[in-house]
Amino acid sequence: MGKPSNAVYNTVLFLFFALCIIFLEFFDILSMYMVFVLAALSGLVQPSEIVVRNSLIGDRIPKKHFMKTTSFARIFRALVSAGLFSWLGLAIFVFLLWLFTS
Repeated sequence: MGKPSNAVYNTVLFLFFALCIIFLEFFDILSMYMVFVLAALSGLVQPSEIVVRNSLIGDRIPKKHFMKTTSFARIFRALVSAGLFSWLGLAIFVFLLWLFTS
């Protein structure tokens, strides 16, 4: 039988962090700071894939083509939609999205 992969180690560590939260909550000693520490430790075990993916994409695109791929319109659309979402709320924002994209 071979050596366990990193996925096995990650799963065991995530299980340990989850059991720590359950144990601390069961004995009513869980605090917000303990949750943040456990979340930070679990983030060290496996960083967010989207951040890693975006940084790899940013490293692979030549600088002369970078602004062509991340155009102003895409950035503006993301900022406007985030602003509308926070201002209008989820239900109205999803309705407007459905209305203008269908």
